[in-house]
Amino acid sequence: MRPYLNLSPPLPLEQIEGNLYIYPDGSTHQFGQDFCANYDSAGPGEIWASNTCIMASAADTYSNFGCDPSNPETAPATHNNSFFTPGGAWSVRCASDGRYYSLKEWQALGFDAGTTAAEAPDTGTVIEWAKALLGM
Repeated sequence: MRPYLNLSPPLPLEQIEGNLYIYPDGSTHQFGQDFCANYDSAGPGEIWASNTCIMASAADTYSNFGCDPSNPETAPATHNNSFFTPGGAWSVRCASDGRYYSLKEWQALGFDAGTTAAEAPDTGTVIEWAKALLGM
């Protein structure tokens, strides 16, 4: 387990799994975040997996992804996520090289195994997904 901000004892690693994010990019950037996941302080060993994220735009899916694209172990573990955007567009910018990667390119580097990107569903489908997650 890696120390978080060099605290002793280290804080537990963050695991974000099984969530439904609905239009995180629907704000005007005044409140919250406009990405599915924000990695300002995340790093190796942390997990963002099996989540569903529906975006109103084709903006970046992750924010502040500090990573070395030649070494997947330098970034949080991301896998088996489902992204839904207009046109099924998906991109991420790796802060270390400033380059934008498509999902196919990103997966070829060893990130986001099992992750998919598809066209955003209609509102009724989103409501059904939310109800299912809440057990309604």
